[in-house]
Amino acid sequence: MGNLMIGIDRAHRVLLGTSEISAGTHNVTNKSWKKSNPSLPYLQELQLVVTVSREDTYQVVDGNNLYTDILIHLSQLKTFRFSIYTYIYNRNVSIDNFPSNDDIQQSFDYNKFGEIDSYVQHTIEKDEYGCHVYSLPFTFDMFNRLSMSFLGGVFYHVKILVANDYVPWEENFVKKIAESFPFIETLFIANSKPKKNKLQSSNETQKLEVTTFTRLSELRVTLTHTDYIEQLLFNRYTHLPRLCLLEIKYDQL
Repeated sequence: MGNLMIGIDRAHRVLLGTSEISAGTHNVTNKSWKKSNPSLPYLQELQLVVTVSREDTYQVVDGNNLYTDILIHLSQLKTFRFSIYTYIYNRNVSIDNFPSNDDIQQSFDYNKFGEIDSYVQHTIEKDEYGCHVYSLPFTFDMFNRLSMSFLGGVFYHVKILVANDYVPWEENFVKKIAESFPFIETLFIANSKPKKNKLQSSNETQKLEVTTFTRLSELRVTLTHTDYIEQLLFNRYTHLPRLCLLEIKYDQL
C-alpha cells in the first residue's frame, strides 16, 4: 500500500504522516497507532528513526519491544529500516545490570529483522546509559550518538554525524570516524573528557598517518575537549580540504 517514515523529535512526539500523537516519555500504545492510522496494518515499508529518553529504569528499546509493539501488527510489511537510540538517566535508582550489547543483539531475530548492529555506552558511575541499535545496510543520511563503543563498518549514505560520549576517546578514534563515514559533510562532536593515551612525544606524532575528511564542510565542536579540537584542526593530524564552517568557543582557540 505504501511506505511510512516515523520520527520522534526532542519533545518525544511520534510523527505519523500528517497525524501527530503526543507520546511523552512513554511508549506509543498499539491502540493509538491503529486509531490514528487505520491503514498501518497494510504498510509494506517502514522507516523508524527514534530517540527515547527514560529516567530511573533499565528498560531499553530492543527487538522484543519492536516486535510486540510494531511488527506483529504489520502483516504486510516487507521492508523495515530503523535507527533507535535509548538514553537512560538514573537519579534515584542504582542500576548495575544494564543490558549488554550482546543482550541487545540477541533480542533481534534475524528472520524478523534481518541484519542489525548495535553498541552501548555508559558513564563510569553508571548514572547515564545509552544504546544505539540500527538495521543494516544503514540507509539514513544522519547517524546520531556515535560513541567510542561503536564497532565500525562503512556507512556510505550518512551525510550528518553526531558523535558524543561519556568516556575519553583513544587516539585512533577520529581516524575510525573518517573511515566508517567517508561521505559526511557535517560533523558535530561533544566530548568533554580528555583524550585517552594521548601521544606525548614528537616522534610519536610523526608516526601518525594524517586523517582526511574529503567532504567535510561543517564542523561544530563547542562542547568538545581541546584534545580533540587540536587533533581535528592541526594539519599534522587531520586534513579538512573542504571545511567552510567551524563552530567553536573563542576560549578554545
